Amino acid sequence: MEIYLNRCLEKPAGRCNFAQNALAMTDDLEPFAFCICCGKPLSAAGRLDRKFCDERCKNRYHNRIRYPKRESRQQEILHILDRNRSILARLVTLGIHSLDRRALQHLGYDTDYITSYKKVGNKHLCSCFDYIYELTPTRIKRIGSVYSEVLTSE
Repeated sequence: MEIYLNRCLEKPAGRCNFAQNALAMTDDLEPFAFCICCGKPLSAAGRLDRKFCDERCKNRYHNRIRYPKRESRQQEILHILDRNRSILARLVTLGIHSLDRRALQHLGYDTDYITSYKKVGNKHLCSCFDYIYELTPTRIKRIGSVYSEVLTSE
């Protein structure tokens, strides 16, 4: 920034006004600092020692430092849910709408991780993102997409 100020204080030929000189120089210079969270260039407005482009980046950066385990746990859960969803999608693609829970767990499905649960009468309906199924003690039945008609029958 010191170099920038020195360049602004120099008097180019035909210009005596500091404001005009500074305004002309800002167009020629590349940004001298970047946000340490997202990497965006910081604007020339504001403090010279800024580290973040906005409050959101500041909070995100400090939360990552303060709570690193929370984010890694969230990523782990999301990975398990994504794997569960891909297994259900593969079963629906193959035309399998009912399967033993042990066989499902053998495929890598974790029945402890679901995105929603609803009890309708005696039926336990679970879903993993856009796939839904009925859960019984030994089987999962009526596997289908939320957008299909699989669960509307019966």
